[in-house]
Amino acid sequence: MTALDLPSDLILVYTDEEVNDVAIHFRCGDILGGENRYDFDIVKFDEYKRQIFPEARIVGIATQPFDPDLMRPKDRSKAQNCKRLVLLLVDYLTNNFPNITVAIRNSANDTLPLTWARLIMANQTIISLSSFGIFPALGRLDKVIFKGFNVHIPGILNNTHLMDSPVLGSETAIRIGIDEIAKWVVEPRDVPVLCIMCKH
Repeated sequence: MTALDLPSDLILVYTDEEVNDVAIHFRCGDILGGENRYDFDIVKFDEYKRQIFPEARIVGIATQPFDPDLMRPKDRSKAQNCKRLVLLLVDYLTNNFPNITVAIRNSANDTLPLTWARLIMANQTIISLSSFGIFPALGRLDKVIFKGFNVHIPGILNNTHLMDSPVLGSETAIRIGIDEIAKWVVEPRDVPVLCIMCKH
C-alpha cells in the first residue's frame, strides 16, 4: 500500500488494496455513444500532464468495465471504444511520467464503495463531469481538481480547482467517431505547461 500523505492513525477498511496517489475518474460510455448532449465531455490528455504532481507513484483510472456483461445495455456497443481511449491514456501517462504505475480500476471486484474509497483517499483526485465522481471527490482529503462544470465549488472549498482544458462534447464525439477522438485527445495545446499542484 502506498500514498504520500495519509494520516498515520487512519483505519483502513480495504487493507489489501493499493491507495492511489492520483485517482482519475474517466467517463466514457455515454460520451462515446449513449447520450446526444452538450454537457458531457472529454478533456485533452495534456490536461492530466499539467495537473498530476511529479511525486506521484500510483495513478488509478476509475472507468466503466470493458466486459460488456458488466455494463449498462446502452453502453455495450461502445465498449471497445472506451477501452481504446483508456489504454491510450495509460500509454500517454506512462510516457510522460516514466516513474509511475498506472492501474485501470474497472474489474468486477471494483465495487461502488471501493471505487468511491479510492477517489476519496487519493492525494489528488481528477474527476469528469459526473454526479458519480463529484460526491466522493468533495469528501477527499485534499487537492481535488474538477472538470469545470461547477464554477462555484472552488469558491467554497479551497482544496478544489477547475481544469482549464479544451473539451470534446458528447454530441461532437458521437458525430466524428472514435478515430478522430483518439487523435484529438493526444494533440497538445500550444500554451505553456502549468501544474497547479506541482512544487516549484
